[in-house]
Amino acid sequence: MPRKHPVHRTIAAAALLGAAALAAVPAAAQPAKASIKAEPAEPAGDAKLPEVLPDKPLEVGDKAPKLKLRNDKGEWVDLVSVLERGPVVLTFYRGEWCPYCDRELKGIQDEVVPAAEKLGATVLALSPEAQEHAIDLKEKRSLSFDLLHDEQNKVAKRFGIAFTLDADTVKKYKGYKIDVAAHNQTGKHELPIPATYVIDAEGVIRYAYVNEDYRERAKPKDVIEALEKVVNADD
Repeated sequence: MPRKHPVHRTIAAAALLGAAALAAVPAAAQPAKASIKAEPAEPAGDAKLPEVLPDKPLEVGDKAPKLKLRNDKGEWVDLVSVLERGPVVLTFYRGEWCPYCDRELKGIQDEVVPAAEKLGATVLALSPEAQEHAIDLKEKRSLSFDLLHDEQNKVAKRFGIAFTLDADTVKKYKGYKIDVAAHNQTGKHELPIPATYVIDAEGVIRYAYVNEDYRERAKPKDVIEALEKVVNADD
């Protein structure tokens, strides 16, 4: 499994998006399902306690950071509370403008979500993009799982997978009508490395796929296999 660790640094333009990659990826709509129960107000907890950020992506065996983020409906989702119901598949995506993210989320909806429901697991995806874009993406693809707003890439930084686009890449993206800073409404050209984690009920990472080549994503069958191992280990 390829893994690289370009944390909190600039990634060269040559390693990123090409013009052909920006073509829209067709995706068949899936029937919408009820999302997990979320809190209308921010859950209490230690989310504001200071912590040392990792200098490389978190790996299997690491404890997953606590996260409390708003979903696409503006409700607070607390990872600790979700884990009380079973394991979690957590996927970081760049934004609705990314065709590889679109394809990945479709695969999650088609393959991972049905398996997760049978195994008593929850699927969550998060991105720094502004909430309005997540709403559009969820409606367009009829996604049944929550899309969480990782404002300022705070959670991505805690997982050690946030990075800043270099000047040449910013210019190239703008040539494709993609302004990451404006899209995320942060004024910063920051993104997460696409990554997928399977986290067990104790909050321990049992599967991790992190690859700075944005074209490569975790295979649904591998994610499902990791989920099955977590569930079977608890039996």
